[in-house]
Amino acid sequence: MEQIVEALCWFAVGYVITRLVVKWLMDRLTREIRGEVEDFVNRLETGKLIPVTVEVDQDQYFCYNALTKDFVCQGFTLKEIAERFITRFPESKLTIYNGDETAVRVLKEQLEKFYEDRGSK
Repeated sequence: MEQIVEALCWFAVGYVITRLVVKWLMDRLTREIRGEVEDFVNRLETGKLIPVTVEVDQDQYFCYNALTKDFVCQGFTLKEIAERFITRFPESKLTIYNGDETAVRVLKEQLEKFYEDRGSK
């Protein structure tokens, strides 16, 4: 009987310690996520990050601010889009948010190829 009580006590201690560790980890993760979300929202509000909607017309991509619907830039390739975006918004970064499914897929493929080519050099 004494062994059962001792085992239950150790189980209770282990349970409490586990709960405290899990709570500490969850609180830490919550703070990190909250900080990242606040940073993301701040970058959107200050214009440091511009999410764009992509449309295609005659093989040319047109990018519009996904939040304000204002025209941002255009180009036939991701490289052209990036160059024109940087010219207009040198302090900001562009992220493709949504738009024509094929256009988004093609531009993301071009971006992946760019990173692959850059990584192999």
